[in-house]
Amino acid sequence: MNIPTLIGGAEQYRTEGFEMIEPFKTYSTSELNGGKGRYFAHFADLAQHDDTGWSTLFGRFFVGANKKPRALSSCGNDGSQYFFHTGKFRVPSAYAPYGNGIAFLYSNSGFIRTDVAMHEMGHSFGWLEDEYHSGFDVTLYYANCAPASQRTATDIVSRFGPPSSKTTASERTQIQSLIKKSASASGRNKIMTLFERAYWDQYGDTVSGCHTNVQNRPSLKSMMNTGAFGSDQFNVVSCGYLLRSITGEENLKSHWQECMKMDGLEKPVVVPGGVQAVTPISRLFALLKDSLFAAVAAPSATTDMRTGIDFERFINVETFSSEGKNIQSEIFENTGDEKNPSWRQVTIEVPGDEIVEDFTRSDLVKKITLSVEGATDAVGVKKGEEAEVVWRGDESIVSCRGSWNPTEKLPPSGTAQVLVTESSTFSLSCLDAEGKAATASVIVSAVNPSLFTRGVEWLTGRAASSATGAVITLSACGEITQSGRYVVENDITTSQSPCLNIHDTQDVQVNCNGHTITGKSGVGSLLVHLKNVRGFSIESCLFQMSGSPSGYERIFSIENSTNGVIQNNTLGGSYSEARESKNLLIKNNNFQSTYEQLYTNESTIEGNIFRIDSSRTTNGLIASNYGSHNRIVNNKINGGAKGLFSEQRGADDGIIIQDENNDVIEDNAVENNWDCGIETLGTITNIRISRNYIKNNGFCGIGGWYWHSWLGNTIADNTIDDAPLMFALYREYGLRPAFADYSKKMLADHSIFFKDNNFINNKFIRARVPTSEHEVVFSSRVTMLLPVRLGTIPNERLPVVGEIISGNNKFIDNDFGTTLQAPVFDPPSMIVDGGGNVCGKTMFADYPLECLSSPRVTQTGSVNLSSTKPTISDSPDGEARTTLTAGNMTLRAEIKSEGAEIRETFGNTIQYRDVTANGAWTDWVTFEVAGLIAGGKATVRHTWGAGAGNWGFRLVADSGGTITETNEQDNYSEATPVFIVVGTTLPPSPPPSGMPKLFLATPVISGRQAGLGKVYAGSMTISAKATNSGDGILPTSSGGFQYSTDGKDWKPWVKADVPELFPGIGHTTVYNWEGGAGVWNFRFYMEASLGVREYSERATVEIVL
Repeated sequence: MNIPTLIGGAEQYRTEGFEMIEPFKTYSTSELNGGKGRYFAHFADLAQHDDTGWSTLFGRFFVGANKKPRALSSCGNDGSQYFFHTGKFRVPSAYAPYGNGIAFLYSNSGFIRTDVAMHEMGHSFGWLEDEYHSGFDVTLYYANCAPASQRTATDIVSRFGPPSSKTTASERTQIQSLIKKSASASGRNKIMTLFERAYWDQYGDTVSGCHTNVQNRPSLKSMMNTGAFGSDQFNVVSCGYLLRSITGEENLKSHWQECMKMDGLEKPVVVPGGVQAVTPISRLFALLKDSLFAAVAAPSATTDMRTGIDFERFINVETFSSEGKNIQSEIFENTGDEKNPSWRQVTIEVPGDEIVEDFTRSDLVKKITLSVEGATDAVGVKKGEEAEVVWRGDESIVSCRGSWNPTEKLPPSGTAQVLVTESSTFSLSCLDAEGKAATASVIVSAVNPSLFTRGVEWLTGRAASSATGAVITLSACGEITQSGRYVVENDITTSQSPCLNIHDTQDVQVNCNGHTITGKSGVGSLLVHLKNVRGFSIESCLFQMSGSPSGYERIFSIENSTNGVIQNNTLGGSYSEARESKNLLIKNNNFQSTYEQLYTNESTIEGNIFRIDSSRTTNGLIASNYGSHNRIVNNKINGGAKGLFSEQRGADDGIIIQDENNDVIEDNAVENNWDCGIETLGTITNIRISRNYIKNNGFCGIGGWYWHSWLGNTIADNTIDDAPLMFALYREYGLRPAFADYSKKMLADHSIFFKDNNFINNKFIRARVPTSEHEVVFSSRVTMLLPVRLGTIPNERLPVVGEIISGNNKFIDNDFGTTLQAPVFDPPSMIVDGGGNVCGKTMFADYPLECLSSPRVTQTGSVNLSSTKPTISDSPDGEARTTLTAGNMTLRAEIKSEGAEIRETFGNTIQYRDVTANGAWTDWVTFEVAGLIAGGKATVRHTWGAGAGNWGFRLVADSGGTITETNEQDNYSEATPVFIVVGTTLPPSPPPSGMPKLFLATPVISGRQAGLGKVYAGSMTISAKATNSGDGILPTSSGGFQYSTDGKDWKPWVKADVPELFPGIGHTTVYNWEGGAGVWNFRFYMEASLGVREYSERATVEIVL
């Protein structure tokens, strides 16, 4: 954990915890506690405390370390509460010795959630017990337990009266069943599963717990319960104990009375006498509420039970999911002493009979069939793919099992991914609380078939949201749990987090219509939260944050969702994220922040602009971790850095890929990062990185070193512009153990690979020349040697000889440049020379590549040029005709590359012949084409003033025979005959004494627009018009286009003759080509009278990927 993360996390605990959660909020602000002053000062210990030698048990808690954080702390040993973050725990877990003022927190991937940290502080600071059921429902210290009389089924039924008055037999049976099960359940987590659906009200429950006497848990919604029950505040009972620890005053009654006056706490409800509750169940809980209020008002059983208790004896170890929702608790007791501890897990066995689940009976089976063979377009479920089965059970159901995984116990309601075969039948079996079949109460269905209709997105596997129905307007923040089309009708400014909370639904479309949603800056701020959503779109929104940024503001967060589209939005803030999701499309957005996805598959990030300025520092603008089959294509990425490793402001990297496979990173423009344009971490397999333009990076173009392992990747057609290294690929750190990733899913590293990778046609331009002997002198570093140091992952180990597997890495037609020394390859045996590599000198005798001084010109594969039949019209864009009136007319044709790429410049000719005189073909207009990509074409357009006659025209490609082709005959196009007649409106002949005057217009470049003065790389056209503005004839002149990268050093490019021009007549020269990335200057020239060359004004264009 680095210092910015540490400070940011500490600030998160302070602002989201102490200043928002009662009673800490009141006692953190003088104005709220009657002028008593601030009770808390917060410190972040920046020293690095080494816990690698501390012993752990089960990889989940330390042995004999309960006092060590106090002794080690640079902030002193008399603090009230210490949060000790460690990377030694193998699973997300935390524990807090009761009353010790120390919470040990899992931090392998940064800080845990604030509510989890405050939950643990409840144990360590306030001696509080958990208020959820996980197999240990007794209390050690009587804290946060409310006295309530234990009620039997008979007691409850007698209170409700006979069936004819207040209750039905069914209702009494249900209540009796609940009470019976609470008394008979045994074993870890039995009660949690059984009663998740039994909590009908906010306060009180039917489960006797907390102690073997009559103490009951005081509140369902509480910070000391799990996040599943939705509260980020303590209840009044817990607040009283926390106030005792804050103030040092033992009078719990006064503390509870003070807590009752605080806002936000979960408070008991007083039910006035004589008021009838609506249902028997609500009356039951009203009785428990009354009992709880009695505990608050008169703490007869709340004397301090801590006297004489050794708080070092017990610890409460909890494991939690990444979002803090699901928590399980275990209590361990030290039966030894502090120096020689001996830990045992404490269990409480409650005698009783377990339910025997029998899922084999036919009366339990509820089936659904997805028939794939012969399916219509409306279904679209493809054989061999996953579908989703949904089931919804009522409150009578305890558990279910599905045929797709009969060993897994399922909740009463849920979803499951199932594999579709030729004819798939899925069955579901459910039990009620009495162990009887419950299928009559279960609804089972396939997922909405529209989610599997591929349409135009078939190849990416994405289905757009299919929300239908009336438009629902949004004017403020809110929760969305229903399908529909939502339109934001005005700008929204809010401090609510999240503003839009979309969850547990499908087919949701949100369109802001250009409106702005503004959130408040601060740690944890979030504008849009999408969780458990199938089919959604967020578009045309402008998201931003007000106030000073903390670096932790999120615009959108996507969790466990599929088939979603985020497009045409502008996103400020700090970052956006996606986790555990699939088939997302992030397209055409303007990110002034970063985007990260984890465990996300088959998703596309396309056509976005990412840009941050140098006032910020971030790891990468796009990060994709632990996923597969993702695409990052056609994005513009600007890290805002100076491109110097010594000045680490702005983005570290443009794109980061970690532990992914089968991804495509293609056609991106990545610039201005202080480390690398594209960096990989971990194991990378079957990934293609191609056609990216990577400019101004402080260390390398493409690199990877942290846990670096590559297998079967292709790096092709990338241009690295202005960097010290083209490639930096080597291994740092050792072999990782299993579950070293964030969500504990990855298998252990058993080997390190650099094998079967292909590097093809990559180019390094403007390599940085070292200014001192200590700087990089090689154009690339590609090595695979045994690492000598370990990383930060617990139980990581250094590899041994034989655990590095390398070889068959091909380098073909790469241009490393000759400015720097040739790349370093070690061991050289892992490299295969495919030829055509340009590189500088090398100091190594046994060098694996043959270094050329310039690119080879031999073609790869068969090469063939062909010409199309010309068309003739009376205007540049007019309709082709075979009979025309003498005057200005335009010839159009194309030269096509029907084979491999052609890299050489070749000459071409337009020919004509006099058909009436049966004349021979005569060369007329000559011009050059500067190469063609495979399948590319050059458009030829020529305009001139034609005279009367019967003429034929044809185009000859490669008329000089420069290119060796498989078929030379199709270089000649088919002839086009045209009959040109004398019209009645021909201009009179110019006077012989007149003088021509040449005017050259600034060239015009057209293509797919990427912004002001910018076009996307690919097919584009340049045109320049020459006009005779004088009163004499301008004779045929030679001319053409030139280009320059700096506006000073002009180089010849395309030659094009300009025909004779009458006064007032213009001629437009047009050339079509495949433009590559960069900033280019173009101008047109003509050889005017007396051999004087004249030039047009220059046109400047930025071509981007």
